[in-house]
Amino acid sequence: MNNIVGENKGKITVILRFGLAFVFLANSLIGFFNPSEFKEVIERSFFHAVLDSIPSFIILIGINDLIISVLLFTHLVPKVIYKWATLWLFVVTIVVATSGGWGIVDGLEHLGFISIALVLMLTEE
Repeated sequence: MNNIVGENKGKITVILRFGLAFVFLANSLIGFFNPSEFKEVIERSFFHAVLDSIPSFIILIGINDLIISVLLFTHLVPKVIYKWATLWLFVVTIVVATSGGWGIVDGLEHLGFISIALVLMLTEE
């Protein structure tokens, strides 16, 4: 197995990077075109108490996720973006998991994205 990974590390990294970039792109589009989805999650989580304006924060989510997506696709500043993506995903996972209802299941789903970001961050040379 190590030989397979070793020989294909670059290809595997690109696949993981693009997969994560698509996740952030999709979330960015949700923030811009279906903000009510984020609004509901934020309102049900503990996080709403610290925000002055949920709509403004949702715009920032869309912008942030778009920037992360573009930087993942282009592989610019990989060490920085992998760390930022991992941190961002941890925060999102906590917010989603504490939003009640099916939030815990959505939080579990986000752990998969965190795993991808961690692999990218830990294997970046």
